[in-house]
Amino acid sequence: MKKFFYSVLAVVFAALTFTSCDDVPMPYAQPEVNGGGQTYEGAEGDGTLENPYNVAGVLQFISGLEPGVETEDNVYIKGTISSIEEEYGETYGNAKYYITDPGTDYTFYVFQSYYLNNKKWKKGDTQIKLNDEVIVCGKVVNYKGTTPETVINKSYLYSLNGQGGGGDTPGQPSGEGTEASPFNVAAAVAKCKEIGTETPTENSPKYYVKGIVVADASVNTQYNNITFEMTDADNEGGEYFKAFQVTVLNGMDGVKKGDEVVVYGPIYNYSGNTPETAGKSAAKIVSYKNNSGSDTGGDTGGDTGANMTKSVDATNYIVTFTNSSATAGESVTYDLTTCGLTHQTENPSFTMNGANFVFATNGGKNTPKYWHDDEGKFNEFRMYALNTLTITGTANIAAVSFQCSPDYNGTKYTGNDDAFGTVNGKTFTFTNQWSSNSGGTQLRITKVTITYAK
Repeated sequence: MKKFFYSVLAVVFAALTFTSCDDVPMPYAQPEVNGGGQTYEGAEGDGTLENPYNVAGVLQFISGLEPGVETEDNVYIKGTISSIEEEYGETYGNAKYYITDPGTDYTFYVFQSYYLNNKKWKKGDTQIKLNDEVIVCGKVVNYKGTTPETVINKSYLYSLNGQGGGGDTPGQPSGEGTEASPFNVAAAVAKCKEIGTETPTENSPKYYVKGIVVADASVNTQYNNITFEMTDADNEGGEYFKAFQVTVLNGMDGVKKGDEVVVYGPIYNYSGNTPETAGKSAAKIVSYKNNSGSDTGGDTGGDTGANMTKSVDATNYIVTFTNSSATAGESVTYDLTTCGLTHQTENPSFTMNGANFVFATNGGKNTPKYWHDDEGKFNEFRMYALNTLTITGTANIAAVSFQCSPDYNGTKYTGNDDAFGTVNGKTFTFTNQWSSNSGGTQLRITKVTITYAK
């Protein structure tokens, strides 16, 4: 009798203290949270489109999950709407409601779920109402070990009273991760899960990932990088990929919701639940198109932050960046060793024959410096990991070449393999890209040749 009393007391206490995503009351039988599973009377289905879970079935399935761990794959759940917490709205395009198996007390929380065809609800679309029969598709989770529900913005209404039935094919993996065939977000997520949770190193493979920006984000001006989430254009509410601390194109001050972006760098599955690029500017944006549809980066030939083609003449220690869309005209060589600065001037900046040169640390551990020792052994500008050089010329720029110092103790100081340059009209920016804020290979410059566009 005493054992029964304590069991009842425990249930009452749980009911009084229970909270979910929005502190709603718990209208269903509490599943066990130890991952052992629980039997629900009348449970049906296997979660496929052909045989969806009923509400009892999905509760039974979720009771076997570890608390807080979302499913890797989508499941299908059928039921009848028993209460509506939030109807579909224009602001977020999703809804929050409960479904039930008629004639039972079981209910399941459909939390912030998108509309038919995995799209955001728009004004004029049919609104949900009580007693509607629905099939919902998406990832599920035992939130905090107490609330079986769909994962926020990772589910959608597959059918409404037998109508609809779409959205299961968008977001399928595509692309090879190359420049010519970038991963879409679904493919990038799959690749991250394959790679695992180990933090990438400078020798890790790098991939191109293309997606749509989920929400506005601003550039971290201290480090010249930005963090934002991406999804596939045809899969709102589906997979997400985080562009984490990626270096921005020249002239970018941020990204907007709906922008199309391609990022390049090492990727992995951070903490086992967040597919993303490696941080600390190990990856970069290579192109983006704003949500109005106009190109503002990549191979767009002189638009804001257009990437340039890099080539290295290791024999003669020359690194060249070329704007392939510009027609080459007059070339001017600037001997930076005649700048007149003192030895070890940090973050140097100066103007020479009308061209402006500005070196910056850009989040690196070491600041760029001008070296001109008394013995005349060194006379060069040294750039370390992540350092940038911004050159503003006298006309639009078609190409920039760096003459570097000869190798020293067997090392060729022509910069890192991932170093890149971007051009925006008269302005060229070089970034000595690296996977961390120190290490890698220095760029040691003595002369710069600018080829201006005709």
